[in-house]
Order: sequence, then structure tokens, then C-alpha cells
Amino acid sequence: MPPAHWHRVRLSRLFSFLGRHEPESDAIRTQISSVQHSPVQHLLDTNAAPNPQERTRILEALSSARNRECALEQALANTPLGDESAREPIRARLTETQAFQTRHQALLSQFRTLPNELLALVFLACLPDAASTPWTGLSWAQIGSFRLSQVCRKWRRIAITTPELWSVLPDIPLDHPKFSEFARSQAPMVLQWALDMYSYLKFMEEVLRRSREKDLYIHISVLPSSTRYFDASFRPPILKMLLKHESRWAALGIDGNFDTVTAICDPGIGHLEEGSLHSVRFLRLRRLRLNLQTAHNSRVIGAFAEAPALIDVTISACAPPDIRLPFHQLRNYRGNFTSGFMAPVCTLSSVLDQARSLQVLDIFTIGYSAWMHAMTHHGSILKNAVTLEHLRFLAIRLEEPRTWPVIRVLGELLDHLITPSLEELRVGGQRHKDGSPFLPVILRSIATGGRSSMRRLYLWRIHFTSDQLEKLLKATPLLEELNINLPAHVRVSDLVKVALLGTISRQISASRARPRLKSLVLHVLKEDIENDETIAETLPEVVRESGCVLSRLRSRYNVQAHADIEDCLPALRFIFSGMGETRCAQKILNFWVGDGNTAIDRSIGVLYCRLEDILFLLEDAHFNESRNRWTESFLGLFASELNSVMNDVEALELDKNEQVSQLFVSSESYP
Repeated sequence: MPPAHWHRVRLSRLFSFLGRHEPESDAIRTQISSVQHSPVQHLLDTNAAPNPQERTRILEALSSARNRECALEQALANTPLGDESAREPIRARLTETQAFQTRHQALLSQFRTLPNELLALVFLACLPDAASTPWTGLSWAQIGSFRLSQVCRKWRRIAITTPELWSVLPDIPLDHPKFSEFARSQAPMVLQWALDMYSYLKFMEEVLRRSREKDLYIHISVLPSSTRYFDASFRPPILKMLLKHESRWAALGIDGNFDTVTAICDPGIGHLEEGSLHSVRFLRLRRLRLNLQTAHNSRVIGAFAEAPALIDVTISACAPPDIRLPFHQLRNYRGNFTSGFMAPVCTLSSVLDQARSLQVLDIFTIGYSAWMHAMTHHGSILKNAVTLEHLRFLAIRLEEPRTWPVIRVLGELLDHLITPSLEELRVGGQRHKDGSPFLPVILRSIATGGRSSMRRLYLWRIHFTSDQLEKLLKATPLLEELNINLPAHVRVSDLVKVALLGTISRQISASRARPRLKSLVLHVLKEDIENDETIAETLPEVVRESGCVLSRLRSRYNVQAHADIEDCLPALRFIFSGMGETRCAQKILNFWVGDGNTAIDRSIGVLYCRLEDILFLLEDAHFNESRNRWTESFLGLFASELNSVMNDVEALELDKNEQVSQLFVSSESYP
């Protein structure tokens, strides 16, 4: 027998249903069947701005469209879920109405009324920042000049009359078959090749014309497979065209061999026309990047030594090529040399002896043989102390398996370098199982080299104990960011306590309650995990202990009534070498709260196990040969169990006092 009020409920629903067919339903049907037309159809496919009268009509149309949208949403809500034949036209009209609003709302954008000068500045922001970042090769698709010039006539006019938009030439290949066949005339010329080459040259000629007299950012490349065929006498037409504008080059990148550099810089070979000589001077060149793929020859390149504006140099090669540089005026120098004996050390000595105005010094992969050869012949990298007053960034990365002989040389190098303005230091070496011998060298260099003002410290593959870390933090009172590997033989909780709080002790005074660092980054590599442990067994402890430290730190801030707790808490980041370890750690974070022993934590753990069982059951049924059994399992077990789990999740109430903030997990690579 139904309850007494059951009939009243049914009658009220019936009256409500009948009421929908009164005048309100007629209005809704009118909204559904009517088609709204644009009052400014001529503006929809243009980028022009509406006049005041047109803006008024657009606002009226938008108001009508919003009313229409509300009516359609109400009609959709009142239509039974199973009646798709009635719901489909309503959804279609609703989508059309929303698209109508989007298109007409865009007509009112202030972007359409910006002056041409401001639009030009916005266009320039779409270009890569080639003026302040290391210049590397890009694709033409990353240059927005061409797409911006094809939006409308107004934008095209602005783009063409803005020469800075056409100053970036990101990819100029010199080894294209079209160029080589024409330059060497060793094969019959195909008409299509001729047309393609002619079109490409005309394209480059037009880009150079639009750039007028502005600085040019050029990247020239020769594929590794073609470097053996490329010699200094090979000058394709595109290179001759570019060399006519070499006085405007502000950034030059070359991916090729030493002959590629020679073909561009050698003043003894005619560049512009046959029989004429042209001395390359690089009057505006500020940034130079050379990526030499093969060993250099005996030639000496001296054209860059006279470049009056050159301040940024990046060279990657097997061994430093014999290229003269104006070291006295350099601000940034990056060298990546993978082999050689005396050359890398001599280059480093030249840089440190002459480049006293350096702000960035990055020396990557200095070989063991080079260091030992220098020690044998000179006894030291630097004979006297060198002061680099303006140096802000120093990176020395040693990638040799025999690290012990390098320690002495590294120590002498750091001891002889006085860097009072250093803000960021990066030192990398090979992994050492018995504790890193590099740390005492670094601690000594911080004390003697005037590096107590450092803000960021990266120690790649350099392991140490909590006591050593505490000494390091005391030597760098202004340190804000520490980027290290996760030690294999050190308790993670002790390491995090020292890094974030400055001590391992549980008793922390109010004056030391503020975190020691603003950011701690721990890189977790597979080789750093013990052999008898798996990633899944190690990560729970790592994440749990780190989270507990942050939770206690957050509670301490709550006691002290800090206004901006999130801003005061340090950031703790775990970076893993693979996506599998990252997902494992993220799963732990998603189903872990507090110290792992609270009621809420146990409840979430139970729910997680139940979900795993359900998913396993679903997968097992999915691979079963009997489809009937799979359907029965899916409908009978999976749906009911999942519904039960979701009901339990809705019933949970999270404890607000157990929160972990500023804890991140990612799979980024080491910077």
C-alpha cells in the first residue's frame, strides 16, 4: 500500500507536466524552430571592427541569443532522457545558439580596434626570443610572420610593413640536392628542381627585402650525412644571397662541419661574385652558436675575433676548433667538447685568462685525458687566482668514469676562481657508491671563492650525508633552491628535514620554524635504488616521510598564525627518469594522507584495494572467450561493486588538518 501522500506527489507532477503545454511551451517551441540570423553578416568573415550602430545591433542579437539559450536548456531538461528523437533537435539548436554567441561576442573584442602600432607589438611577441636566449635552429612553422600576414588585408599590411617580423631565418639548409646539383653542375638539371630552387630563392629574397635594414637571426645547417661532401669551395646560391647581408647578422647558428664555417667566414674566397673578394666583418653579430659534427682541419678562423658586438658564444664539437674569439668582451660562453687532449684545457685557460667580463660560463664534458695532460705539462689549469666579478652562472660537468684524478684539478679550478657575484652553481660527476669525494671540494671552494651569496645549487650525481648537507647549508645562508640526486644510503626524512628546516632535530625553536629553502628537487634514478629493493617498495617510504615533514611544517605555521601558509611552505619536487616510476609515485600520493595510520587513510587504502580487485575482475572477464560471461560479469559485478565503492567515497570526510602542500612529482629530465 503506497503512502498517503503518494497520490498528492503524483498529482503535483501531473499538474506540472500539463502546465508545460501552456503558453510557455509555445514560446519554447518557437525558440526551437526559429533560426536566428546575424544582423552583421558582412563582418563575420572579416577582421574589421563594427561601427557604433553595428555594435548596438550585435548587443541586441546577443541578448536575444542568451534568452534563446536559456529556453533551449529548459526544454532539454524537461524532455525525457530516453526520447532521443525529441532531444536531438534541441541539442542541435542549442549548439547553433552557443556558436552564434561566440562568433558575435568576438566581434566586440577590443583587439579589433587596436591601433596598428599596438598590433605590430603583439605580432612581434609571437616571434621566438632570439635576442636574449641561446640561438638554436627552429622550423619555419614556428615563425608566426606568415600566418599573421594571411589573416586579413589589414593584418597583412601591418605585417609587411613591420620589418622585425621578417628578421628571423630559422632554417637555411645548404646541403639540399637542388643546391648541390646547381652549384656543382655534375648532373643534368631537372626542370622541376630548377623551378623549386627558383621559387625558394625568390621566397628568401622577398623575406630579406621585407626585413629591410633590421638585424637578422640566421641558422644555417648541413646534415651529418652530407658533411663529408661539403668543402670550403661549395657556395650554393642561397649562401651567396645571405652573405650580401652579413653586416646585418645579429645571431648566427651553424650546424655542420669546419668547412661550413670556412665557407662563410674565410675572406680569401670570393663570396659575392666570381673573382671578387669580400671580407666578412660581422659588425652586428651578438650571438654565435657552432655545432661542428666532424673534426676540424688545420685552418684558423679569425673573422669572429674582430666582431665588435659579439657577447654570446656556444660551441659544441669533438674538440675546440681553432676559431679566434674576442674573449675580452664575451658575457656568455658555453663549451661542449667530448674528446681531445690539450685543446679543451687550453680553450678553458684562454677563456678564464681573458674573458674577465663573463656572466655565464658553462663547461660540459671535459675529458679525463685532457685534464691529466694539462696537469702533466702545466701543473694546474690556472697558475694564479682569477676574479670574475660579474659571473652569475657557473656549470662544470664531468662525465668521465675515472673521477678520482679529476677531483684534484676540479678543486684547483674552483679554488682559483673568485666569483663574488655567483648566484647559481652546477657541478656534475659520475655516481660514486661510497659517498662523493666532490663535496669537500665544493665546500672548500664556497669558503675560499666568495660564493656564500649563491641562490641556486645543482649537484648532479654527487651524493652526500645529512651532516655534509647541513654544513653546506651553513656555508650558503642565502641558498633558495637545491637540486640533488636522491642518496641511496641516507634516510630521506633526515635529508628533507635538513634541507627544509636546517636540522634533523624534532625540537625546533620558533625562530627556526621558517623553511631553510624555498625549493628542494630530488632526482630519483633507477641506479640509485638498492638492488634488493624495488621502486614500488622504496617510493612509499620516500613520499610518506617527505609528506610528513611538510605536514608538520604546515601545522607549525598554523600555530604561528601565518597569513599566507602556501607562500611560506617550500616546494618539494621528485623527478624520476621514467614514466613508470612517476606514475607509481603519483598513485602513492593520491591514496596517502598524513602518517598512513589514520582512519581516513585506512579507508582510502581499503577503497583503493577494492578498486584494484574490480578492475582485475573486469580485465579477466574481458579476455574470457565467452562473451555472455563477460557481459554478465560486467553488469552483475563491476557495476554493483563500483557503485558501492563510489557510495563509500561520497561518505568519507577528509580531515582538514592532514594536508600536504607543495609536493610535486614529475618525469622531467635534469636541466
